[in-house]
Amino acid sequence: MNVLLVEDDNSHAELIQRSLAREGELQVLRAPNAHRALTLLEQRPIHVVVLDYSLPDRDGLDVLKDIRSRRNDLPVVFLTSADSAEICARALKGGAVDYVVKKRNYLDTLPLVISEACAARAGAVSPPSGAADEEEIVGRSAAVEQLRDDIRRAASSPATVLIEGETGTGKELVARAIHRAGARARGPFVPVNCAEIAEGLFESELFGHARGAFTGALADRKGLLESANGGTLLLDEIEDLPAGPQVKLLRVLQSREFKPVGTNRFVRFDARVIAASNQQISRLVQQQRFRADLFFRLDVLRIRVPALRERREDVPLLVDHAVRRFDRRNGTRFGGFSRAALNVLARRPWPGNVRELDNLVERTLVASTDPVIEEGPILALGAEIREENERDRIAAALERNRWNREETARELGWSRVTLWRRMARHNF
Repeated sequence: MNVLLVEDDNSHAELIQRSLAREGELQVLRAPNAHRALTLLEQRPIHVVVLDYSLPDRDGLDVLKDIRSRRNDLPVVFLTSADSAEICARALKGGAVDYVVKKRNYLDTLPLVISEACAARAGAVSPPSGAADEEEIVGRSAAVEQLRDDIRRAASSPATVLIEGETGTGKELVARAIHRAGARARGPFVPVNCAEIAEGLFESELFGHARGAFTGALADRKGLLESANGGTLLLDEIEDLPAGPQVKLLRVLQSREFKPVGTNRFVRFDARVIAASNQQISRLVQQQRFRADLFFRLDVLRIRVPALRERREDVPLLVDHAVRRFDRRNGTRFGGFSRAALNVLARRPWPGNVRELDNLVERTLVASTDPVIEEGPILALGAEIREENERDRIAAALERNRWNREETARELGWSRVTLWRRMARHNF
């Protein structure tokens, strides 16, 4: 495999070449400037480019554009001495599959990054057949077809992915689909819900710990980062990651290594990272509630999962899927929902999205003795569930806005009086 190293500093070039040569299968072609690099790109078969930011004849970001225009399928790893979030973000947005900062242990990190980039571009693993039916993305709407295209694009790259979508839209389902279709499909898929880990336990949960590292640490414990090695790490509800762990996670993503709590040894981190959020992280960055440099590191490929109200034509398919799943689990044989019942479901606002729909279908089937569900039970149960979901929406919005009622009302699209009345109705 031919690696084109574009680096004008001879000492760094020599170190990098020796480091890559130890990998055995990598042959390094060196170019001291942009002109020579583009010439070699035309003359020789190149499988991956390692491109330095500071070149004597042209800016590395400018050269990246040229490479992408000539060989859009060619993975480019950006190399920089400046640990600048802005530069690295611009490189990733410009088409680089990853970046490496020239600091401690970067020569150990670079071969791993190159290997990941090449494996992903080659599509080293095809999606496993027979994936669980529960993990199928259901729908034929234009919004779902776009989502499938986004998943395919993400699966062909090792870059980090940020999935955004409302609660209940199926963000973890999308993350699993990316994992199954990617180069790491045979590795583990490790979901981490950042909202469910107590702030004082983040470091131990993510990095692991040694016996005796703190009171209660009775044995060595592998962290979630190490458990994900060889596969995919999903950081769900990333917006709830506290400030301290945000800094430490950023370091791990940059250096590809970490220290378990209570040890002095470094453990290599070798997993694909996907983050998910039900909020717009860019908004949280503007409010200084999320680090900008971590956001840039996560926001390489962004996927938006559509709300159910944006794809109402998929409701009959989703209902049928939920009924068939219920039948398999419970040994029943329901005939499904009548056309009138489906029309009622298609008109609902679905603030809880597909999760709310699944919940309503299951609760309806549990209570039904009829083989076909008519609209009456749907209307009755829908009103009951709507009350439950509204309370949950208000509670979540209050938490996000730190119980600021004015901000909460604005987010929910209500007046302050409406918010006050609904809070009173739900006994807040």
